[in-house]
Amino acid sequence: MKFESIEANKRASQSIAHGALTNSKRPSCFVKGIYPTHIKGGSKCYLTDVDGNKYIDYICGLGTNLFGYSNNEIRQAVRSALEEGGVVYSLSSIDEVNY
Repeated sequence: MKFESIEANKRASQSIAHGALTNSKRPSCFVKGIYPTHIKGGSKCYLTDVDGNKYIDYICGLGTNLFGYSNNEIRQAVRSALEEGGVVYSLSSIDEVNY
């Protein structure tokens, strides 16, 4: 059994306030030993933690992830936008009104 999550949690607690960059994601908000502390990746509605365990993400990316992780259409749209010059500008983008 892997325990990379224990080491990741130790490193996070030593370098980030409350161990997470978003207060609602900090490990102390969840039941210790039940919820994972650090995620390695996601696909569709599933998350995989750093220890290789797979979970259904009932939190849904804090409510912002309506389309699941690694959605092909969204990935292609982001790639296209990056190739065309970026996605975040210091001024309003024409894409904001075109879509």
